[in-house]
Amino acid sequence: MFLGKDGVTSGSPKRYPPELRERPVRMVAEVRSRHPSEWAAIASVASKLGIGSAETLRNWIRKDQIDAGQGPGVTTDTPVEMRRLRSETESSSTTT
Repeated sequence: MFLGKDGVTSGSPKRYPPELRERPVRMVAEVRSRHPSEWAAIASVASKLGIGSAETLRNWIRKDQIDAGQGPGVTTDTPVEMRRLRSETESSSTTT
């Protein structure tokens, strides 16, 4: 359960589709120079677009940087590839 802004619990967190995440990530990069810090730019864009919290947008930015090879971490595609490889390994070990 998650506690919403109005104090009411909900069954799951709000999910944003990848297409919706791209725009605010780009916007932060565009307006960064107009703010005293990256966090100020993130908070401004999150507020203007009605994103749940600035931290949500910060996480999207970090994930975008990782996927672009600009930061350390596990890319979005890595877990999918790991599942595929595990499945192939299991399949080949049961057929031998």
